[in-house]
Amino acid sequence: MASQFEYSTFVHTEELQQLGYILEQCFVMRAGESERYINRIGSENFRIIYRDKQVVGGLGIISMGQWWGGERVPMTGISAVGIAPEYRGGRAAIALMQHTLQELYNQGVPISVLYPATQRLYRKAGYEQAGSFCIWEINSQSIQLREQPLTLQSVIASNHEIFHNLYQQQAKVTICSLQENSMLHKQLFLKPRKYSQVILLGWLITFNLGNWEWGMRNGELGIGHRALGMGN
Repeated sequence: MASQFEYSTFVHTEELQQLGYILEQCFVMRAGESERYINRIGSENFRIIYRDKQVVGGLGIISMGQWWGGERVPMTGISAVGIAPEYRGGRAAIALMQHTLQELYNQGVPISVLYPATQRLYRKAGYEQAGSFCIWEINSQSIQLREQPLTLQSVIASNHEIFHNLYQQQAKVTICSLQENSMLHKQLFLKPRKYSQVILLGWLITFNLGNWEWGMRNGELGIGHRALGMGN
């Protein structure tokens, strides 16, 4: 590990403010947006790296789980990895990742995941590609409709907790499914980002994507998270 950097698991308020400013630079956030993000993750879940007592950068850790063979395996997500521009290229980022992974190893966490903007850094830290991203398309006119015994009903976003148990039932019997962190679950239901409309239909979340997301045309509907209760 790069010895000129110091790593801290305990972060003071003023240091979080400095980190917030760095993250706003890294991720082109609006002023104050980093504070909301840090509060959503939880200040206790941020890690900071210093050089000469100056905040150089930091990241957030999100405790989750992954289901394998019906058993929950602890997993930690890495988020918001940011290094101040003047310290980039000086091994600050790799030092931050190495210290974080050592902390997780000491805690007995076997799996760590992230969505990188670039792969070179994280492969150097020991990560490799995993999983897949797929889009399936079907012409709605080709769907053979038939009478359904159950009724689909739209719900308001504040009722998101009723879907959590349904999702966990399905995730438990689906290899590699996530045991979602409560913060991520709330964000999924309460803060749709690039979507013009979100409707909850029973166990489906449908996204009216319009003609600008994923190359979809007007009138096309995307189906995101979904979960069936056991026996359905």
